[in-house]
Amino acid sequence: SYGYCSMSMFFEVIYVTSDGCINYTRAEYLFFLVVIFCCIPGYIIGPWTAEKFGRLPTFYYTTWGSLFATVALEICIGPIVIYLELLCVAIFYMALDAVLWIYIPEYFPTFVRSTAVGFINGVGKIGGALGVLT
Repeated sequence: SYGYCSMSMFFEVIYVTSDGCINYTRAEYLFFLVVIFCCIPGYIIGPWTAEKFGRLPTFYYTTWGSLFATVALEICIGPIVIYLELLCVAIFYMALDAVLWIYIPEYFPTFVRSTAVGFINGVGKIGGALGVLT
């Protein structure tokens, strides 16, 4: 998901000119870098909180945090506030992603665990690809 987050943000800031050249501005490139570096704390905080406070409470807090941070991002005004809100969105989203990789495999018996998680991951990638098309 870190790659998905980074590449989806990257594709949003790229512009293809009429002669086929890729062009982007410095402000858009800075925005891309800020979002990428904001994702890193989430991957550090997620597993730590899952180990410290439990998997299920961390799952709930990161899910609700992602929801509220995303809704708050929609009503932000001003570049500084948007960057701070992007930090919150990235931290909660990446922490949720890290917790899901810990929490979901525990539902399956050991003999089907890798197959089930691989299947879920594949379906998620298909859904992510189809979601971009709509």
